[in-house]
Amino acid sequence: MKVVWGAATHVGMLRQQNEDSFVAQDGLFVVADGMGGHNAGEVASALAIDAMKQARYDKWKDFIDNPPPVVDEPVEE
Repeated sequence: MKVVWGAATHVGMLRQQNEDSFVAQDGLFVVADGMGGHNAGEVASALAIDAMKQARYDKWKDFIDNPPPVVDEPVEE
C-alpha cells in the first residue's frame, strides 16, 4: 500500500502573518495553531512542533538510529 500525504496552512482573512506550524513526516502529523492575535503565537506553535518531534525521536531513538534490516524475500516456515 502506498500512502501519500501533504500539508498546507493559510494566514486566513483577518491576520497579516501566519502563526501556525506543522510537521508532516512519516508517522508524525501535527498541527499547532498559532493563536493569531496573541503575543508570540508563532513562537508557541513552533515550540509545540519541536517538542512533538523530540518526543517522537526520544521514544523511537533506538529504532531510528538502528533500523532493522529490510526483508526483500518472503519468509518461509
